[in-house]
Amino acid sequence: MSRVDVDGAILVREALRSLALANHDDVAAPAAEEVLDRVALEVAPRAGLVPRFGAGGDRLDVAADGPDAALALVLGIVFGARAGGSWRRMKACPHEHCGWVFYDRSRNRSSQWCSMRICGNRTKAARHRALVAGR
Repeated sequence: MSRVDVDGAILVREALRSLALANHDDVAAPAAEEVLDRVALEVAPRAGLVPRFGAGGDRLDVAADGPDAALALVLGIVFGARAGGSWRRMKACPHEHCGWVFYDRSRNRSSQWCSMRICGNRTKAARHRALVAGR
């Protein structure tokens, strides 16, 4: 894998993280969408991304191998999740030292942290310490 391939994968990862953080804050992320759109236009044709339909279920397939095929499949999966509505539950943890993406399983889509025991607890404890120090 070349440095260009690695940089492309990192670009997609960061755009996906930005979209997940936008889901957390319930805002739009047009810059991240533009990045994914640009990458999709580049890699999908090279990878030969093709929808397949059949009795065993519908799926995305690629004709090529390598980094372009992997990125094309990731983008295809994200496309399907956004079209199906499940992508709105993908959120990025807002804790300053985390950034993990998690699937919000709560009924009303109100989860805030990747883990309440770790990031949620740290954030709430820091907020409490700041309040106590400010008294």
